Amino acid sequence: MKALIIAAGEGSRFGNLTKDEPKPLVRLLGLSLVKRVILTAKEVGINEFIIVIGYLGERVKEKLGDGNRYGVKITYVENREWEKENEVSVLKAKESLKENCIDTGIFLCSPKIFSYIEETVKEGREEFADGIAQAAKNRAYLRFSV
Repeated sequence: MKALIIAAGEGSRFGNLTKDEPKPLVRLLGLSLVKRVILTAKEVGINEFIIVIGYLGERVKEKLGDGNRYGVKITYVENREWEKENEVSVLKAKESLKENCIDTGIFLCSPKIFSYIEETVKEGREEFADGIAQAAKNRAYLRFSV
């Protein structure tokens, strides 16, 4: 199983913490946010990660590399439209996810979610929640967990 980590945004809600450092590398209790997510997911058997990067994304790639040092595989997808909402980042990963996947947000979805995301992005609605709401409106089968 693969985990999708959305790590493209600037993290403006973090204020000065993300002025020179991407949000995924902000440290919490001794670990960067992204490393904490990877290690936690690894504990439950997830060993492949798709990380969507954007704002200062090269720093994330430099820090994590291919994931080998953590015993996982990391693939990066670049979102050049990182200023947009998180649904755009999810859509950028579409080609990398051909099976059920886990978004560390935490949802378990089938690839059908991408058709709903594409629909809402075309309408100018770019939050991941917009795609989820569209799927629910169409009574699509999506499983959610917390």
